[in-house]
Amino acid sequence: MTHDDILIPGSVANLGGGFDTLGVAVQLFLRVRIVEVRPDGLGQLTVRSSEPPVSGDNAVERAYRRMVERQGGTAPSVVVDVVSEIPMAAGLGSSAAATAAGLRVFERVVGPVRDGVLLQVATEIEGHGDNAAPALFGEIGRAH
Repeated sequence: MTHDDILIPGSVANLGGGFDTLGVAVQLFLRVRIVEVRPDGLGQLTVRSSEPPVSGDNAVERAYRRMVERQGGTAPSVVVDVVSEIPMAAGLGSSAAATAAGLRVFERVVGPVRDGVLLQVATEIEGHGDNAAPALFGEIGRAH
């Protein structure tokens, strides 16, 4: 992994009686590579390429934008490439991984954010924390 790569694990949730509360990280990953950082204060994230392709607004962009808004409205603009081996709409946390990736990109270009704030923002975006927590705090997610 290069200095500019962020690796986020997929996740499985709704485990046993822990519906919408428990999840575990799995060995499928979403990788975001930061290819450009512009210190323009506009706080925009642009996905230059995505594999598989994602049309329209995506969770990486939404999460980055949400953190920019929460932290005062200014941040560098960032261009990223995204490669995900997490299948979409398969119950393996692809949306939560993309959300976590946007938050980790924000941290990489702006500075550390408290874990509780990251989880709160991810939960707001995702609707609950069962996939968001393992995506953010799974061992790989923490190793920038």
